[in-house]
Amino acid sequence: MSGAVHQILISNDPHIPYFLRVDWSRDLGAGFTIVLTNGSAAWIGEVSEEEVTKGASDTGMSRESYVEELHQALIRDEREREKPKYSFQLTADHLLYQKMSVNLGSVELQPAPDPLELNREMIGQSLKRHLHLEATNSQLLQENRKLRREHSLILKE
Repeated sequence: MSGAVHQILISNDPHIPYFLRVDWSRDLGAGFTIVLTNGSAAWIGEVSEEEVTKGASDTGMSRESYVEELHQALIRDEREREKPKYSFQLTADHLLYQKMSVNLGSVELQPAPDPLELNREMIGQSLKRHLHLEATNSQLLQENRKLRREHSLILKE
Protein backbone atom coordinates (compact mmCIF):
# COMPACT_ATOMS: atom_id res chain seq x y z
CA MET A 1 0.00 0.00 0.00
CA SER A 2 1.24 3.50 -0.86
CA GLY A 3 0.54 6.65 1.05
CA ALA A 4 1.35 10.32 1.32
CA VAL A 5 0.95 12.95 4.04
CA HIS A 6 0.97 16.69 3.57
CA GLN A 7 -0.44 19.85 5.08
CA ILE A 8 -3.49 21.39 3.43
CA LEU A 9 -5.36 24.62 3.87
CA ILE A 10 -9.09 24.32 4.49
CA SER A 11 -10.56 27.41 2.84
CA ASN A 12 -13.45 27.72 5.30
CA ASP A 13 -11.11 27.24 8.31
CA PRO A 14 -7.82 28.89 7.21
CA HIS A 15 -6.35 29.53 10.66
CA ILE A 16 -6.03 25.88 11.69
CA PRO A 17 -3.44 23.63 10.05
CA TYR A 18 -4.84 20.36 8.72
CA PHE A 19 -2.90 17.32 7.61
CA LEU A 20 -4.15 14.97 4.94
CA ARG A 21 -3.03 11.37 4.53
CA VAL A 22 -4.05 9.51 1.40
CA ASP A 23 -3.55 5.74 1.14
CA TRP A 24 -4.08 3.66 -2.00
CA SER A 25 -3.18 0.21 -3.29
CA ARG A 26 -2.57 0.29 -7.09
CA ASP A 27 -3.42 3.88 -7.93
CA LEU A 28 -6.03 6.43 -6.93
CA GLY A 29 -8.32 5.16 -9.70
CA ALA A 30 -8.78 1.92 -7.78
CA GLY A 31 -10.07 3.86 -4.77
CA PHE A 32 -8.35 5.36 -1.78
CA THR A 33 -8.65 6.15 1.92
CA ILE A 34 -8.30 9.60 3.44
CA VAL A 35 -7.33 10.54 6.97
CA LEU A 36 -7.72 14.19 7.92
CA THR A 37 -6.51 15.67 11.20
CA ASN A 38 -6.11 19.06 12.80
CA GLY A 39 -3.95 17.68 15.61
CA SER A 40 -6.74 17.21 18.12
CA ALA A 41 -9.45 15.50 16.09
CA ALA A 42 -9.19 13.10 13.17
CA TRP A 43 -11.58 11.82 10.52
CA ILE A 44 -11.48 8.91 8.10
CA GLY A 45 -13.12 8.54 4.70
CA GLU A 46 -13.01 6.15 1.80
CA VAL A 47 -13.54 6.69 -1.94
CA SER A 48 -14.36 3.61 -3.99
CA GLU A 49 -13.35 2.84 -7.56
CA GLU A 50 -16.96 3.38 -8.60
CA GLU A 51 -16.96 6.84 -7.01
CA VAL A 52 -13.78 7.71 -8.94
CA THR A 53 -15.46 6.61 -12.18
CA LYS A 54 -18.56 8.67 -11.31
CA GLY A 55 -16.37 11.69 -10.49
CA ALA A 56 -14.72 11.47 -13.90
CA SER A 57 -18.12 11.31 -15.56
CA ASP A 58 -19.52 14.20 -13.49
CA THR A 59 -16.60 16.47 -14.41
CA GLY A 60 -16.65 15.47 -18.08
CA MET A 61 -13.03 14.30 -17.94
CA SER A 62 -11.57 11.07 -19.18
CA ARG A 63 -11.01 8.66 -16.31
CA GLU A 64 -7.25 8.88 -16.82
CA SER A 65 -7.25 12.70 -16.70
CA TYR A 66 -9.52 12.70 -13.67
CA VAL A 67 -7.25 10.30 -11.77
CA GLU A 68 -4.27 12.53 -12.64
CA GLU A 69 -6.16 15.56 -11.28
CA LEU A 70 -6.94 13.64 -8.09
CA HIS A 71 -3.27 12.77 -7.80
CA GLN A 72 -2.28 16.41 -8.19
CA ALA A 73 -4.92 17.59 -5.71
CA LEU A 74 -4.47 14.94 -3.02
CA ILE A 75 -0.82 13.91 -3.32
CA ARG A 76 1.21 17.05 -3.83
CA ASP A 77 4.70 16.81 -5.16
CA GLU A 78 7.14 18.48 -2.74
CA ARG A 79 8.90 20.05 -5.71
CA GLU A 80 5.84 22.11 -6.67
CA ARG A 81 6.49 25.68 -5.62
CA GLU A 82 3.72 27.52 -7.43
CA LYS A 83 0.56 28.70 -5.76
CA PRO A 84 -1.77 25.73 -5.29
CA LYS A 85 -4.50 25.32 -7.90
CA TYR A 86 -6.50 23.08 -5.60
CA SER A 87 -8.66 23.97 -2.63
CA PHE A 88 -10.38 22.07 0.15
CA GLN A 89 -13.53 22.75 2.14
CA LEU A 90 -14.72 20.97 5.22
CA THR A 91 -18.40 20.54 6.01
CA ALA A 92 -19.90 18.74 8.99
CA ASP A 93 -19.31 15.36 7.37
CA HIS A 94 -17.49 15.82 4.04
CA LEU A 95 -14.13 16.97 2.69
CA LEU A 96 -14.59 18.63 -0.71
CA TYR A 97 -11.67 19.02 -3.12
CA GLN A 98 -11.73 21.44 -6.03
CA LYS A 99 -9.54 22.74 -8.83
CA MET A 100 -10.23 26.43 -9.24
CA SER A 101 -14.04 26.40 -9.20
CA VAL A 102 -14.49 22.85 -10.57
CA ASN A 103 -15.61 20.36 -7.94
CA LEU A 104 -13.35 17.30 -8.28
CA GLY A 105 -15.16 15.34 -5.61
CA SER A 106 -15.75 14.80 -1.96
CA VAL A 107 -15.38 12.11 0.63
CA GLU A 108 -17.70 11.40 3.51
CA LEU A 109 -15.81 11.62 6.78
CA GLN A 110 -16.38 9.68 9.97
CA PRO A 111 -14.76 10.59 13.28
CA ALA A 112 -11.71 8.41 13.86
CA PRO A 113 -12.08 5.99 16.77
CA ASP A 114 -8.55 6.79 18.02
CA PRO A 115 -7.39 10.20 16.76
CA LEU A 116 -4.27 10.18 18.94
CA GLU A 117 -3.05 6.94 17.35
CA LEU A 118 -3.78 8.26 13.85
CA ASN A 119 -1.83 11.43 14.62
CA ARG A 120 1.10 9.33 15.83
CA GLU A 121 1.00 7.22 12.67
CA MET A 122 0.93 10.31 10.47
CA ILE A 123 3.86 11.88 12.33
CA GLY A 124 5.78 8.61 12.03
CA GLN A 125 5.04 8.35 8.32
CA SER A 126 6.11 11.97 7.78
CA LEU A 127 9.36 11.44 9.69
CA LYS A 128 10.15 8.31 7.66
CA ARG A 129 9.55 10.25 4.45
CA HIS A 130 11.76 13.07 5.72
CA LEU A 131 14.57 10.65 6.57
CA HIS A 132 14.27 9.00 3.17
CA LEU A 133 14.45 12.40 1.43
CA GLU A 134 17.48 13.39 3.53
CA ALA A 135 19.27 10.15 2.63
CA THR A 136 18.47 10.61 -1.05
CA ASN A 137 19.67 14.22 -0.90
CA SER A 138 22.93 13.14 0.77
CA GLN A 139 23.55 10.53 -1.93
CA LEU A 140 22.88 13.08 -4.66
CA LEU A 141 25.25 15.58 -3.06
CA GLN A 142 28.00 12.95 -2.90
CA GLU A 143 27.42 12.00 -6.52
CA ASN A 144 27.48 15.68 -7.49
CA ARG A 145 30.84 16.19 -5.70
CA LYS A 146 32.25 13.13 -7.45
CA LEU A 147 31.09 14.38 -10.86
CA ARG A 148 32.55 17.85 -10.19
CA ARG A 149 35.92 16.31 -9.28
CA GLU A 150 35.85 14.19 -12.44
CA HIS A 151 34.86 17.21 -14.49
CA SER A 152 37.68 19.25 -13.00
CA LEU A 153 40.19 16.48 -13.80
CA ILE A 154 38.95 16.30 -17.36
CA LEU A 155 39.31 20.05 -17.76
CA LYS A 156 42.88 19.94 -16.39
CA GLU A 157 43.82 17.20 -18.86
